[in-house]
Amino acid sequence: MKTALIFSGQGSQYVGMNEIFIKNHNEIAQKFFDLSNQILKYNIQDLISNGPVEKLNNTKYTQPSIFIISAIAYEVFKNKGINADFCAGHSVGEITALYAAGALSFKEALLFIQERADYMETASKKNPGKMLALIKPSDKSVKSIIQKDQSICVANINSSNQIILSGSVDSINEIIPFCKKEKIKCILLPVSGAFHSDLMKSASDSLLNTLNQLNLVDSMMPVYQNINALPQSSNEMLRRNLKNQIISTVKWKQTIENMIKDKAAKFIEIGPKKILTNLLKKSHPNIECYSIEELILSE
Repeated sequence: MKTALIFSGQGSQYVGMNEIFIKNHNEIAQKFFDLSNQILKYNIQDLISNGPVEKLNNTKYTQPSIFIISAIAYEVFKNKGINADFCAGHSVGEITALYAAGALSFKEALLFIQERADYMETASKKNPGKMLALIKPSDKSVKSIIQKDQSICVANINSSNQIILSGSVDSINEIIPFCKKEKIKCILLPVSGAFHSDLMKSASDSLLNTLNQLNLVDSMMPVYQNINALPQSSNEMLRRNLKNQIISTVKWKQTIENMIKDKAAKFIEIGPKKILTNLLKKSHPNIECYSIEELILSE
């Protein structure tokens, strides 16, 4: 039986998401917060603890916040003595997976995520966009939406029950009434841009130089990457697949299926909330899956 780690992405953030770690593993949490405040040169611990939520939901702050909480959660996981065989992360969670797999240091990963987030925020201001979750959509309904507005794209294939669309503010606003008319359940996501779409092209281009200089080494365990849902360990392939990640579809459903094919029988979500855990439980009810928060509460 193999164990897979899955790392949370944007949408999992909430004000006070550090509380469970401060309460139960304060020494570990404080070590990471002190280091993060020093690296970022602002008090991100205060933002995570107290908000405001509008600022935390801005991608400039969302991405480093989720990474820091996930890094703390991973340290807690390691201290439990559970061994993982491979890992994957959803969107920005892929960078956390690379950190956990030893391909990036904490400082390298945090600085890269901060720069990634800055470029994505700039792109979001240049090309304002939104993301819309479709719940239990049929292939026909997804096609009908994209045929109606071809500027809208599939950003995330999260499971058979959930697909995320990205598009301009006007496009997404106009498609919501169409979804309601066609009885397609949809939910706007608490994100500040149309991620994993061509509206992020300027961010992707700006990030190339940083990515080429990133001190990325071979990972100590395979990382299943968003762009093709396949496991990689070589720094060359990991870097190559990161280059177009923020303008490409997150193939999460296929990632989970490939991990199961590769004998994963236990999944542990590392990060805030349990969004990925809930997705997996609905699509694969016979697979053992729980979040780090559930593990801590059971201590």
